[in-house]
Amino acid sequence: MNLRDLAAQEMVTISGVLLDPAGQAFAILQATPVLAGSVLVLEQAHERLVTVTKRAGSNEKRARELTAKLTELDALHDRKARGIYRVIEAYADLSDSPQEALEYQELLATVFPVGLAISQRSYREQAGTAAQVEERLGTEERACLGRIVLGARTLLDETLDWLEVARQIGKFEAERALMQVDESDDAVSAARVREASLFWVQAMHAFVQMVAFTDLDQREQHILLANLKDAERKATLARQRARAGELADPQPDADVTEPESPVVADAP
Repeated sequence: MNLRDLAAQEMVTISGVLLDPAGQAFAILQATPVLAGSVLVLEQAHERLVTVTKRAGSNEKRARELTAKLTELDALHDRKARGIYRVIEAYADLSDSPQEALEYQELLATVFPVGLAISQRSYREQAGTAAQVEERLGTEERACLGRIVLGARTLLDETLDWLEVARQIGKFEAERALMQVDESDDAVSAARVREASLFWVQAMHAFVQMVAFTDLDQREQHILLANLKDAERKATLARQRARAGELADPQPDADVTEPESPVVADAP
């Protein structure tokens, strides 16, 4: 019985059915003292796997949310950057006074030290540049931006909003990076899920072996093991189909060896 082909979520479902106090299987387990030890280990494996998959699932969901949010904020950042840049540039071009035109050009250089190329920079560089720009905006620059009115808002309002968007981009990017490298209990790695899955496989193998030593009849054994055997059979078929597909369309660099699972006697 090769249980390593099962997904972690399948493992949780299988042991969850066995350990459900309202289920038929649980009643059989309670009435079979010889299974008590293996059931205790199985409960531990189940709880461990539930915990790590729940945390891993939560982290994956948050990572997807952060990526979507960063994509949205980046588009907003770039759109506002183009608008603010072009307005200041237009005022510089339309100014009849050379001195006034120079003031707008200097303002443009202050707000956009790298020009519109800021839109092509990394999230962290966008956030860092925004922090520097906000520090450099003195009273005169803010007053100049405040004199440019766009509907009910001034260009200063738009500029400060744009800088805030960049700050949020930096914050969310830092959170996403932390999730990718943090090995604390709140950032469960795929390795921990694999470890919990392996422990579950070992516990389930021990349980199946102990079932063979009971005096349970065929119907009772079927209730205990049918779900497990069906899932294992389907997972094996899926792996075989995938392997057949690889052989039909061989990849020269794909040299992966399937790890051997321990040979365990199946229940009658």
